[in-house]
Formats: sequence, C-alpha cells, structure tokens
Amino acid sequence: MQLIDVTFLFISSLLTAGLYALSSYSITLVYGVLKIVDVSQGALITLGAYIAYTLKTLFDIDPVVTSLIAAPAFFAYGYFGHYEIAKRVLEKYSGGRVLENSLLLFFGVLLALTGVTYLVWKGDIKAVNTAYTLAAVELFGLRIYLTRIVIFLYAIVVTALMIYLLNRTYTGTAIRAVSQDLESSLACGIEVEKMFRTSFGIACALSSAAGSILTLALAFSPIIGIEFILIAIVVTVVGGLGNFTGAFLGALIFAVVDSLGVLIVGPAYAKVVALAMMVVVLVVRPQGLFGERGRV
Repeated sequence: MQLIDVTFLFISSLLTAGLYALSSYSITLVYGVLKIVDVSQGALITLGAYIAYTLKTLFDIDPVVTSLIAAPAFFAYGYFGHYEIAKRVLEKYSGGRVLENSLLLFFGVLLALTGVTYLVWKGDIKAVNTAYTLAAVELFGLRIYLTRIVIFLYAIVVTALMIYLLNRTYTGTAIRAVSQDLESSLACGIEVEKMFRTSFGIACALSSAAGSILTLALAFSPIIGIEFILIAIVVTVVGGLGNFTGAFLGALIFAVVDSLGVLIVGPAYAKVVALAMMVVVLVVRPQGLFGERGRV
C-alpha cells in the first residue's frame, strides 16, 4: 500500500469517525445513566435528517443551523415523552430483565417511527445540497471535502460540550452520581427522576443533531437511522459503555478498521471485520477499551 493511500485512509477515517461518534452519544448517555439500550434513537437520527432536508428544501436553512433549531424540540420530546416509554419498562421490570425488555420495547418504537417516516416522506433516497457540498480543500496533496471537515469539527465541539456538562455543571454531576449509585443519590437529595428525564432529553437532542449533520455528506432513506444505530452500538461497546471520550475514540477505531476492511477484503465484507473487532473486545475487555463499569 502506498504512503498516499495510507494517508488518505487515515484522514478519511478520522473525518468519518466524527459522524459515527455523534450517532453513538445518545446510546452512550442512556446506557450510562439507566443501563438500558435505546435503539429507537436510530429513528430520531432519521427524523433529524428528514427535518434538515425539509427545512433546506422549503426555507434554504443549512443543516448545521437545523441541528440547533431541532435540538430543543427533541430535548422536550425526550424529557416529556420518550422517558415515559422507558419509565414503563423500568417500573414493570425493576426486579430484573430490564435490559432485554427495553431492547424489545425500543426496537418496536424504532420500527414504528421508521414506518411513520415512510408514510410522511416516502421511501425515496434524499440528499441535501448546500453552497459548500462540492467544496474541497487540499491536505497533504489530497482533496478533502469540506462537509467532512465540518462534521468532524461539529463532533469535536459536541464532545467537548458533553464532557464539560458532565464534569463541570451541577446537572452533569448529578447525572453521573445517579449513574454510579442510585440509592446514595436519593439519600443526597438528588431528583433522580428529573436526571433520568434530562438524560433522555439530551440523548434525543443529540440524535436529532446527528441526523441533521449527516445530511451534509450522505444521501439517506428512512432506514439510515437503523444503519447508524447498529454502528453506534458497535462504537459504544468498543469505546466503553457510558463513556463519551471512549465513544469518540471507539468511533475512530471503528472507522479505521472499517476502511482497512474495504481495502483488504472489499466493501461487501468490511463491516464483518468491524463486527469481529467488537466480538474480540467483548471477550478480552467486556467494559470496552476505554470504559469503566457504571460510569458516564
């Protein structure tokens, strides 16, 4: 493999990792706090993409701006609506089987919301064109699309904001306390249910933002969220469940392995290589490469 191919592979993987990281943050947060896997976040990624497409088509609003507009609305949905779905599972199965039953429940929500997307926007492949869609910059003699750079920088900003929120604010500290010791959090006077609601609100806002941003670089259909949520699960497992820094690094590792797989075994089997990596990580280090049990 020539040096230029290796350089292009690394840069391409780095930029793609930003998109994978954004898609995984909602899974990371919900699992870190409630210890359930909310696969229905994939449907919210899809909705974020279609909302970005609609606003761009009707009002010429850039997807980056759309992500900022949609995030508060999706936060409200997560806080007041989506949490109520999870609450039923947590209450009914509080003695056990929460994880497996939450998977079944949220998979049903994923399919239902995907069906709604088909009804509203049909199944046609959509794409968003902006003034900089075809713009590119030269880097190390390689032509890199500006949209990929925008997505990566957006992911960096979101990662930094989430780390700041969880480590430097009262709400973030309370969320981490609830994730680590529920009983002690109650004893300390933390409003546990409010932290659960807030976590779901943030997760839904992150999913909508990821959906809006991915339209800068990818064409999409109603199943785009399902594809990305499967990648998000792999990224979260590799990086460490409940760890935002680990999720970002896991996204980078997944993107590199996926790109290597395309070069070595071809695009048809590249994802198999990446999934095999997840299996190896689960066997060798079940908490992920950068994760600790029970931490956000």
